[in-house]
Amino acid sequence: MFSEEARRFYERLLTIGGRTLAEITDPVEREALAELRERGLIWESVDLPVVVHPVTPSTALRRLLVQWRQDAAAQQFRMLAHAAWLEGLDGRSAIRLTDQTRLGVTLHVDRTEIIGIQRELVLGARRECRNLETHHFTVWPTDRATLTAPATARTGGVRHRSICTDALLADDTCRGLIRHALAAGEEYRVLPDLPMKMVLADDTALVALTPIGVEAAMLIQAPVVVAALGDYFEMLWQRAAALSPPDETGTIPARRREVLRLAATGLKDEAIARTLGLSTRSVRRHIDALEREVGAVNRLTLGIEASRRGWV
Repeated sequence: MFSEEARRFYERLLTIGGRTLAEITDPVEREALAELRERGLIWESVDLPVVVHPVTPSTALRRLLVQWRQDAAAQQFRMLAHAAWLEGLDGRSAIRLTDQTRLGVTLHVDRTEIIGIQRELVLGARRECRNLETHHFTVWPTDRATLTAPATARTGGVRHRSICTDALLADDTCRGLIRHALAAGEEYRVLPDLPMKMVLADDTALVALTPIGVEAAMLIQAPVVVAALGDYFEMLWQRAAALSPPDETGTIPARRREVLRLAATGLKDEAIARTLGLSTRSVRRHIDALEREVGAVNRLTLGIEASRRGWV
């Protein structure tokens, strides 16, 4: 939901068709403007003076529905994780360790054990291994085995898909490891942020209960919960921007396509530059070139046209 002030301000913009940014001086309206901007319910002209326009009500409805669905899914997952954690506390609940195993949920708090389970899941996957990787580490990865699937795990037709954060890609070593993994056949996508770390291999999930993930984790084999976690991963996968191997071909250059996909997730120019190892100026040149190519007057119309052409 959004505030009553933002709702009224949006209705006023619809009535008058838009206002210049300089006219919006009231503090309450400024806060409402920031809220609408954050939710993507307005767009601003690129020419001076800058004019603030509302998106159409149908567009606003679609965007809010997507946001509400994402918020609800994230909240549902947090409830699942906390419920499993509370039920798994041996000695503090009515569920004994043997009951945890029977229910398909076990709590692990030993660092070495958790790392071992994670590696076994990746190596033992028979059909597919899906991974959520955040930028939280006690020691940042220095080799491929720490971050990506070992080469032996990529054989036998097993599909490996990972979603990482843009902050992880900001690290030169991690970015190099991921690019090596892409070249080896793994699939990677990126989002501005992720709620936790997770490995989902076939019918088993390992979910981190802390940001770093090695202090406490829940091993889940309960089919209903594993299916829900799989659906959550797929929802994030659809939202995330794909990272492509260097030799990708298409109707636009591979690097320009990467810039476009990252911009479509809401990343700022600075974050896109860090992710791709470019300068901010280079990112803006790519965006400008794309706008010229499709005849877009701003990034909103660029996004619409890129989606229509199947570029994102």
